[in-house]
Amino acid sequence: MLSRLQNRSIQIFTKAQSVTIKSACKLLYYGKVGKELTLQVYTKEKWMPPNLQTFQKAYYDLYSNILHFINKPCDLVATYNKLNPNDMIKYGAIGIQLVGFYTVGEIIGRRKLVGYREYYHPAEPVTH
Repeated sequence: MLSRLQNRSIQIFTKAQSVTIKSACKLLYYGKVGKELTLQVYTKEKWMPPNLQTFQKAYYDLYSNILHFINKPCDLVATYNKLNPNDMIKYGAIGIQLVGFYTVGEIIGRRKLVGYREYYHPAEPVTH
């Protein structure tokens, strides 16, 4: 009994080690590909990363606006009422694009167009 448990533990550990090594290799490879791609884009477009003050200002403005609208929700309603139809169309289009990007990311992550993969037959009872 003890030797069976030992053998099974060794098998599980070996399989976990194999999966971890494969995942680490893939992660390292795609990290290098992403680095090179980013480097090429930065070089060709002559981009410069933003400085620290730009980051601080952007996030400070975002944070202060959120706090302002939390403390005074009437201002949020007033801002919404000031929007003209062209602004609503523009923001609606941006929202649709964001939903589209999210959906494409979900499809890529699931590796399936509709729904999630089922790893067990639904008629079988699931045991934990």
